[in-house]
Amino acid sequence: MIKHIVEISQQPSRLSLRNNQLVITQAGEEKSQIPCEDIGVIVVDEPQTVYTHQLLCHLSSTDAVVVLCDRNHLPTSILLPLTDHSTLVPRLQLQISMKAPRRKRLWSEIVREKLKRQAESIDADTGIEDHTQLSGEATR
Repeated sequence: MIKHIVEISQQPSRLSLRNNQLVITQAGEEKSQIPCEDIGVIVVDEPQTVYTHQLLCHLSSTDAVVVLCDRNHLPTSILLPLTDHSTLVPRLQLQISMKAPRRKRLWSEIVREKLKRQAESIDADTGIEDHTQLSGEATR
């Protein structure tokens, strides 16, 4: 089943839970109800949004992710479910149990790959073909 992405960005809203459904209320009027088990992600880009604790806990139990955005409309926080049936917990446990040398090597590979992709993006956006100096400076 395809999970829904819900975006809250146009006007102040109150997000609450009733009968295992997300209830969206705006200007004192109930606008919609969505079954929580159908929600994959909620992106909140409206700074005056109010949530209930009960809703956030229930969304976690249904493996929904909540993304919070700042004034510049950029994600600043992600609420991830940490339930046992989630794929996240085993992955986090593996990462935590890794020995320091391996963790450092993997982190170095991640940074190198990010720099490589950024250099490719610069190349595509600006037409600069020799970006080796840019990525070489950043890896030192």
